[in-house]
Amino acid sequence: MLFNVLVQAQNSISIKFEPTFKQVRLEPNVAYPYLSDSIQFQELKFYIGYLQLYQDDSLVAYSPQTHYLIDIHQKQAITLSIPSKAKFNQLRFQLGVDSITSVSGALEGDLDPSLGMYWTWQSGYIHTKIEASILGSNRNKTHFTYHLGGYQFPFNSLQTIQLSLDQTETIKIEVDITAFLEHKDVLKQSVIMSPKPASLALSQIFAYSFKVSQK
Repeated sequence: MLFNVLVQAQNSISIKFEPTFKQVRLEPNVAYPYLSDSIQFQELKFYIGYLQLYQDDSLVAYSPQTHYLIDIHQKQAITLSIPSKAKFNQLRFQLGVDSITSVSGALEGDLDPSLGMYWTWQSGYIHTKIEASILGSNRNKTHFTYHLGGYQFPFNSLQTIQLSLDQTETIKIEVDITAFLEHKDVLKQSVIMSPKPASLALSQIFAYSFKVSQK
């Protein structure tokens, strides 16, 4: 499933966020080979905030709304308008929801608490939700549930991501879940459901899953 960001200008630029596992596009509730077992993802959601295009240190364009919820169960498009003939070589965005937004009161759209990405006013938003099952050879299932987030010190899990780009007509941002799962600190706990040291650590690891695809 692709999450498309269409940058409108004299020439359109398409930026695609594509979650992958083992270099294959990630789909919900599909079993993928994993070690000697298989893995199936029930949920993968995360917030992208303050999406911006830069030419070096000069801001070229920014998203018309502050936050977007990316969900493997849904297709989503984000539209930006950039000046004619504008050049850019960087994409910058936040992974998660910042503290000011978290304490702003009742919010709508992608930040609506009814979408299941909000804890309480004390804990704020879930920045990233990953839920999956590992099916072993003996047919036993191991579930892991990671609800990562938090906006208060010392567990502010907001991450800032900056990616260098070649200005082409189509740019694909791969969200590599394989790299996340293969990190030595992932899967040490099966359940994380609140802001705490493990939530902060895994948020930092997940931020490295974003890369510009060379395909």
